Amino acid sequence: MTTAAPTATPSPIAADDRFALHELCEYATAALRTPIPAGGRLKADTDAEVRFVLHEIWNGTVGAINRLGDEDGPESLDVLTDLLGRVRLFEARVYDAQMARHAMRLKDVQRALTTLSTARDLGELHQRVAEELCTLGFDRGAVSTIDDGRWDYHTMFIEKDPALAQELVDIGQAHRPVIENRLVESDILSQGRTVLVYDVQNNPRVHKDLVRVSNCRSYAGAPVRVDGKIVGMLHGDIYYGDREVDEIDGAALGLFADGVGHAMARVALRNRLANVRAELDRLDELTPAPAPVAVATARPASAPIKELTDPLSRREVEVVELLASGATNRIIASRLCISEGTVKTHISHILRKIDVGNRAEAVAYWLRRQHAVD
Repeated sequence: MTTAAPTATPSPIAADDRFALHELCEYATAALRTPIPAGGRLKADTDAEVRFVLHEIWNGTVGAINRLGDEDGPESLDVLTDLLGRVRLFEARVYDAQMARHAMRLKDVQRALTTLSTARDLGELHQRVAEELCTLGFDRGAVSTIDDGRWDYHTMFIEKDPALAQELVDIGQAHRPVIENRLVESDILSQGRTVLVYDVQNNPRVHKDLVRVSNCRSYAGAPVRVDGKIVGMLHGDIYYGDREVDEIDGAALGLFADGVGHAMARVALRNRLANVRAELDRLDELTPAPAPVAVATARPASAPIKELTDPLSRREVEVVELLASGATNRIIASRLCISEGTVKTHISHILRKIDVGNRAEAVAYWLRRQHAVD
């Protein structure tokens, strides 16, 4: 994961952890006989600030131990080693809280991905993705596509401000920049990784019109891949909360984006299959309805089989008979225990051998020949 600004990655600290840290600082101040933190003002709103305070206590305690002399009693060492133990315990406490939050976010991602499975087309999928982003810790979620190297801002969801969401989409579509090095999003495309962007209003590598209107402070962006190719991006930010995006937000966004890529591929395949079925249905409508009964009846023993089937092979005769009965490629494949690809190959050979342009003409040819022989 890349960070687009040289700043510490923040995570919110629970109120009880902040209170416990205050107590630890008071204990450290008494043990070390110096204000902890330096300056006397404790700021512990993010995990980075907590780590800084714990580092200060640890270094101060180690230094105090190294300065102990013969005149210091054993109780002094006991107090200082106890302080080191408390620092380590608090570090473990913060780490456990972060892991619990991370695990909860992973569950949220899993749940969000399940809601995408019933999307009927890409438009519906994009809307659902934007909405689900706002269940993963983000206040605003956006879906973009990459069109000929340009950033196409496609869909945005802001539950509390739909009008702003539409305004931002309009801005993004009116100004479709080429994604090049001057934009942070070029890192998403070139490196194929999630990015965290801070100090957005002063960052020279952002979409100026979007960040100005959105009043964004920080955001996360992740690539969406289909068949290994980056075809879009997801963006999310925290606008109504009192924190910035962090590594857990970025990890959740990246994981969700991977799942979105699979969902997009699934929807595209489903649409292609629907188009194929529609085309087959259209062709089947051209087949005369009485054909199934006529072809299924046995031929008189005197029928000149070679005249009827020539120049088709035995298998091709079976295929064209089923075609004439109104069977689709899938049904033919099932009846003859062959693949649909093989069925298509047989049909191509049949069309070529009897010199017709499509399956409807092939069926008509077959019915005429069968009628002539009968």
